[in-house]
Amino acid sequence: MGIGTMVGIAGMLVAMVLYSMGVWGAFRAKQMRKNDVLFLIGGVLFDIIGTGGMWYAAGGKFLSDAHTLVALVAFFLMLLSAILGLWAVGWGKEKLSATLSRWMLAPWALWAIVFVWGFLQNGMKRG
Repeated sequence: MGIGTMVGIAGMLVAMVLYSMGVWGAFRAKQMRKNDVLFLIGGVLFDIIGTGGMWYAAGGKFLSDAHTLVALVAFFLMLLSAILGLWAVGWGKEKLSATLSRWMLAPWALWAIVFVWGFLQNGMKRG
């Protein structure tokens, strides 16, 4: 296993943990809190690191397969969640904070599906 693949896998695993902590923490609290936003921002950063590792492992090119396209959509939805969460918490937007705490489950679910899909897809190539 190459360094790009290892960095990619590690980055995605950390991103999944951070995204999950941010989304489920906000969902359970029924509002976005500062820590939830920090977890989401951390998830975005590790998602970028993981994607960079996968890009490197793929020979420096982005693939145009269904997995890559759905993964990019999921990433941008999580990025949007982090930005909106930062805005809601930073400017005291209580209603947005409450709505976002429920709405974020959809992008997280899509991201989780792509996360599992990638591991299954790559595991089948090696197995």
